[in-house]
Amino acid sequence: MRAGRSAAIHTGGFSIAELLVIVSLGAILVGTVLPALNTAQDTLKAAVCLSNMHQWGLAISLYCDDQRDYYPYDGVPGDVCALSAFAWFNVLPPYINQPRLCDLYNANTPPTPRTKGIWTCPSAINTTVSPSLASVYFMYSISSCLHMEGST
Repeated sequence: MRAGRSAAIHTGGFSIAELLVIVSLGAILVGTVLPALNTAQDTLKAAVCLSNMHQWGLAISLYCDDQRDYYPYDGVPGDVCALSAFAWFNVLPPYINQPRLCDLYNANTPPTPRTKGIWTCPSAINTTVSPSLASVYFMYSISSCLHMEGST
């Protein structure tokens, strides 16, 4: 070494101060991005739910056109097949190219909050439900106030 010059030691790593700055900037970035992602997911779920309801609305409109403006039967609680053969959940699905609810339950593939499709709302919070023919589960329904048997 020459006199008057000191040797600089360079290890090639970051100092503690630099690492703290990088970690804190990363935490701030994550803190600002995550809420935006959650909002986007909620918006997507709402759009899927609205699309499902739109499909059901189209099905009921097509059904009413075919049935001289009569609404479909609302069904019998707890029965999706025998007594409810002509209920909305069995007569509307063919209009939108979907399986009847009775067929799904008989095939042991009832809609649950964990499945995707016209029968399920993606915002469902009870994901532990286990529907069966003895315990039917609905995420969409027709109001019996809209349906008066024998009336349009």
